[in-house]
Amino acid sequence: MGINCCTYNGPVKHCQPYTPQKGDLRRCDSIVERYNSTTKKWETILFYEAKLDFATPEEVHLCEVQAFSAFWAFLHHFPERKIIYAMTTWGTKARLWSLRAGETALVAYFPQGEACHPNLYIEASSDTAAGLKKAFRLLRKWDDSVSAASGSVPSGLDSASDPTGELQINRESTVSSQETASSAGRALPPVFVDTWCHVDKKKSHVYYKFRHPDTGRDIKTEGSDWKAGHIPGDERQCSIYTEKVSGRQFYL
Repeated sequence: MGINCCTYNGPVKHCQPYTPQKGDLRRCDSIVERYNSTTKKWETILFYEAKLDFATPEEVHLCEVQAFSAFWAFLHHFPERKIIYAMTTWGTKARLWSLRAGETALVAYFPQGEACHPNLYIEASSDTAAGLKKAFRLLRKWDDSVSAASGSVPSGLDSASDPTGELQINRESTVSSQETASSAGRALPPVFVDTWCHVDKKKSHVYYKFRHPDTGRDIKTEGSDWKAGHIPGDERQCSIYTEKVSGRQFYL
């Protein structure tokens, strides 16, 4: 089970993971790594999550939640790391984010503003994209060992982005509005699942599928079916899907 890699200018590579299989761990759409000539190791510096050009606001929100879950999984698995970065895109528009160990919300570095706002994303061909490119170049120069020790962001990134602070993605569960008649389904603990995109070319529409852990069937959902929330007793942000008939919940 390998990955396809292509090397860019300098000691930075872009890795495209293979198609997720049943039982796989959390995966993101792509990652950017840099080779550290001192430690002789590849270092993950950025996660990349993407949606298509005609993504809805709900799908953009789902993209940001997926970036957060990738953040959390990485920092949980590598406790020596204190900060990690991500870029989310829809079409040719992008935003840059970060998350420090112990935080429960994304931080937007460029551009500033609230989460889940497609109109705040920067078009790659626009003049404003210069700030986004500058911030990304600074990440490539980031000293992983220094950041791991201090939890600091790359020097110059704050001035490049002029952030206003943390973006508190809504952690208040909206699942209560989707309650069903089945108390048995709600009594079961929510189950973590991975989704993948299914494009209906005839309708020019994107669905999100996941494999039901009990039946093994592929479940097709709309982006709007996933509601922002959090698992009881856990402050991590996530998107929750509730089956209409059984009340069973699944989260990203």
